Amino acid sequence: MTSLAAKPAISLSRIAIYAVLILAVLLYLVPLVVM
Repeated sequence: MTSLAAKPAISLSRIAIYAVLILAVLLYLVPLVVM
């Protein structure tokens, strides 16, 4: 395993995970704000 090839994959996976978490939080907060 080469670190140079692993770093971009890890960063992309982290970005994807954070994006999903942010979307989930927004889906929970938006109905509360609207109501």
